[in-house]
Amino acid sequence: MLSQRNRSAAVAAAMALALGALAFARPATAEQPVSDDPSVLEALETAYAAAARQVAPSVVGVEVDLGKKARAERARQRRAHLPAFLQRPDTPASGVRIAPELVLTALHVVKGAEAVRIVLPEGGRLPATVLATDEPLEIALLRVEDAPDDVAIVPLSGRPLPQPGAWAILVGYGPGGKSTINTGIISATGRFGGRLLQTDASINHANVGGAAVDIDGQLIGIVVAPSLRAGINSGVGFIAPARGIAEHLATLRAGTSIPEPPRGFLGIRLGEEQLDPPGVAIAETLEGHAAAKAGLQPGDVIVRIGDRTITDARSLSRAIRSHRPGEKVTVVVQRGEKTIERVVELGERPSEEN
Repeated sequence: MLSQRNRSAAVAAAMALALGALAFARPATAEQPVSDDPSVLEALETAYAAAARQVAPSVVGVEVDLGKKARAERARQRRAHLPAFLQRPDTPASGVRIAPELVLTALHVVKGAEAVRIVLPEGGRLPATVLATDEPLEIALLRVEDAPDDVAIVPLSGRPLPQPGAWAILVGYGPGGKSTINTGIISATGRFGGRLLQTDASINHANVGGAAVDIDGQLIGIVVAPSLRAGINSGVGFIAPARGIAEHLATLRAGTSIPEPPRGFLGIRLGEEQLDPPGVAIAETLEGHAAAKAGLQPGDVIVRIGDRTITDARSLSRAIRSHRPGEKVTVVVQRGEKTIERVVELGERPSEEN
């Protein structure tokens, strides 16, 4: 097996060879590959495989039994034609063992769950409980019951954040306990209020909650979600960075959840129909909350908040989340043939609201 130093050197050499081959090769055809030298990318392929093998034994499956409220919400999302990722199948997601009894996964995997089970790579299941959640990083820490001590774990360190262009290898729990591996790069840092990394590696129902590692097999974060707008396997997805998780870990291990910072609340329920032209229909205004106080009504179609155009539920959520309670925003709605503008003072999101 390659050492970390040799692996990094091999990758650098492979990329140099690959770029040289692309620079000097004739245009490729089906009969003639860009390079006749099979060693050009062999080092890179070897490095990918070695990095994945290093973390794979620590990646587990995460199964959940949803509660009644969560099942009803999932049914509502299907009727509302929300992004397919929200309509996840009844198959395991992924998690990463950072201690024999502790597993990290994506928050939405276990949100609303009545029961959680860890599916081991070697077979078998162990019951688990949600010890704490971290809403800013969109992760959950699970405590595994009756966990054996002799299991593979991934060290969680506070290493520096990867820079855009760094390799990202995503390792998830696949069917039959076999690893799924998707590769890409870190596309951007500081997404969602500076908290998450963005990657172009494919994220799907199986590898969400799994490990993201660099070319040396070192953990760079936990896979939390694809872009809901672009969808699964779209090449736009997000990772909670290991450094941020390490900074919060003592709090989470103590069983203390970290809530989302206070954010504005409009106080509406959305209609389920898809609109043309785009917008978001108000199905209900909640009594005593911001929308009702400002005179918005059921049937109004929200088309703009501040300087943001509203096309769907996701864009509405982003627009509201960017403001704090007490801030005033201009909301533009279509009411029949009329365009109506209201200044709305946002309230604070009740704890029972999603």
